[in-house]
Amino acid sequence: MDSVVVGSGPAGVMCAMALLDAGAGVLMLDVGEDLDSDKKDLVSRLARQNPVDWSREDYAAIMPPASSRINGGPPLKTLFGSAFAYSRSGMITVSQAATNCTMSHAIGGLSRVWGAAVLPWEVLGWPRGCGDLKKFYDIVGREIGVGAVRDDLEKIHPLPHPLLQSLPASVQSGYILSRMTRSAGTLDRRKMYFGRARLAVDTRAVSCKEEGICLGGCPYLLPYDATKTLQKLFKYKNFKYLPGHKVVSFRESGDRVEVVAETVPDSSPVSFNASRLFLASGVLSTASIVAGAMAQNRAVFDLKYNPYFLLPAVLFRNFNVSGNKPGHSLAQLFIEIMDDHVSKNQIHLQVYTYNPLMKDRIGGLCRNSTFLKSVLERHLLGRLVAIQGYLSSSDAMPVRLVARRERKDSSVMLELSSGGTKKADAVISRVAVKLAANCRSLGFFPVLPMLYRGLPGDGNHIGSVFPMKEQPKEFETDANGRLSGCSRVYIADASVLPELQAPTLTFTVMANAYRIGNGAAQKT
Repeated sequence: MDSVVVGSGPAGVMCAMALLDAGAGVLMLDVGEDLDSDKKDLVSRLARQNPVDWSREDYAAIMPPASSRINGGPPLKTLFGSAFAYSRSGMITVSQAATNCTMSHAIGGLSRVWGAAVLPWEVLGWPRGCGDLKKFYDIVGREIGVGAVRDDLEKIHPLPHPLLQSLPASVQSGYILSRMTRSAGTLDRRKMYFGRARLAVDTRAVSCKEEGICLGGCPYLLPYDATKTLQKLFKYKNFKYLPGHKVVSFRESGDRVEVVAETVPDSSPVSFNASRLFLASGVLSTASIVAGAMAQNRAVFDLKYNPYFLLPAVLFRNFNVSGNKPGHSLAQLFIEIMDDHVSKNQIHLQVYTYNPLMKDRIGGLCRNSTFLKSVLERHLLGRLVAIQGYLSSSDAMPVRLVARRERKDSSVMLELSSGGTKKADAVISRVAVKLAANCRSLGFFPVLPMLYRGLPGDGNHIGSVFPMKEQPKEFETDANGRLSGCSRVYIADASVLPELQAPTLTFTVMANAYRIGNGAAQKT
């Protein structure tokens, strides 16, 4: 086999596509967790119907459970009510102290439960040799489908091509956008840029039904996930997908790489021989595989993350949401803050407006008072918005990641501990104050006492464990993603990004993964 690619998430499928496009043979190894068959059958049946024909029981069956929470934070994002996308306990041993880093062994990885928001990064601080990612952004854009409009965001984030029609905006986001547009000059002077959210939602075949259930799963499969690309890879004659295999280590010898794996769930040992190995299984899984191959029994790494926060806000105007189609529940608007008085780094905000989950939450809070529930739904639901924010990894102390093996060839244990959040907390506080100070221009007032600061790792934006460097040292990678000390082992996921800018992560990870696969194939 020419190449083994580990993982079927966004990085894995794009790296594999680049290799296949260049004529290489690819074996993709994956654990491959998926929805259970009953849930798949239900979703398939609903996708053949109009939402008005769904029963109340069917609707409830695909909505996320109201009580699913992570460490007291925001609700756990499930798919059709299932948490299969999050790794089973015991698959990899991880202990966490004041962190909340997530891994996935699902087909498609965490793209099965992401929010579909996309923005291209400018390549800052990357080693020479990485080049311009623009052509790779365009390749990924064509693959995932990017719905967007030309607006103020183009000042700082160019649009990929081609573009698809954006999803219909909610009335609340239209109100916010009109307020910001009238104050565009003021916001521009205050280094605040805004526009419609750019979303990886493919409307070429199916239009949005505007039922507001996107965050719990769309039966019509409009939001992109990596399984869509995986299905396309099967059309290549030299591609093979092998689920039920967890890669644990590798051994490089001469011009070959032995890939060491275990079958799932019985843990039987198995190995594969390849000319090149590409690790793209997600940051924690990739760290475990590299640790399984290292000579020493203990290694310490820095893991970077985008600090995450969630801030409820109230519109200055109320909107009647009862009896109306809720629209989509993905991000409606992006706001980018580039104010040195807040941070030397860009801050990315995503604005969410009314969706049925908000109504469910209010119902849960008011289960003992029908009157209070009625009042809140009438006077608050149409005003509620949620601001989800990310900071640059440079605004936070990295997480300490310790990889341990009790003895040679034994399983790896990952220990994660926070480096402290004081630095990030200070920036988040300044962001909240800036939003409050500009509330008239924005059309909403943030409810500052309800600000939620995520634990390190919340939001699933982690990486930089094996960063690309011009002259890589041990456990670093070169500009092509090749691991130091190896000639045939590459890392293609977020582990190699030198830093994590605040805007959404997946688009850049996919473009860089294609670049790495393409570059390796050209060297053959």
